[in-house]
Amino acid sequence: MGTIERLRLRAERSRRVGGEAPLVATVEEARALARGVAEGLAAAPEADHLLLLASLHEVQAALGARLARLDAEMGEGRERIGAVNRGLSAHTRYSSRLSPRGDGPRKG
Repeated sequence: MGTIERLRLRAERSRRVGGEAPLVATVEEARALARGVAEGLAAAPEADHLLLLASLHEVQAALGARLARLDAEMGEGRERIGAVNRGLSAHTRYSSRLSPRGDGPRKG
């Protein structure tokens, strides 16, 4: 039950800051937590299962919020990269129109 409760507290903390705080830092940590959750559920008395599942639902909601935030950040990053690429392409096209001596646009 300790692993699930710690995970629920992390989820609560992440939700308080709008999904900015990660619930886990590494894949290895996520795997270890998943094993701990499975073992915690298996070892818990039947009466605690519903409470533990409710805690896991809170974790799922926090993970969903975190994924949505990361997806939005990635979308913004893709837009910035696209803008840089368009700028570089425009610069290249403009530069190719200049004469080799650099004295203005080519004639003709």
